[in-house]
Amino acid sequence: MGIISPVGRGIDNTIDAIRKAVPGIKPLRLFPTGATPPLPVGEISSLSFVDNVPRTHTLALMAAKEAMKCSDEAPDAVVIGV
Repeated sequence: MGIISPVGRGIDNTIDAIRKAVPGIKPLRLFPTGATPPLPVGEISSLSFVDNVPRTHTLALMAAKEAMKCSDEAPDAVVIGV
């Protein structure tokens, strides 16, 4: 399993953050919405992204790489969801 979340990257980091009650919901800072105050969201903002690749693709690739760290073989399928 691969996890990229507002509270951690990877299973161990995410579980550790959950056990420590690290908050994952914060005011939106990634892009302006006009909402005052900013909307509360679970934003992944501490990672660098390539401008010409959609964020969703980059996050999916990162999660897939995390999942493959624990495997000796290529998967039969990759399931992406929220």
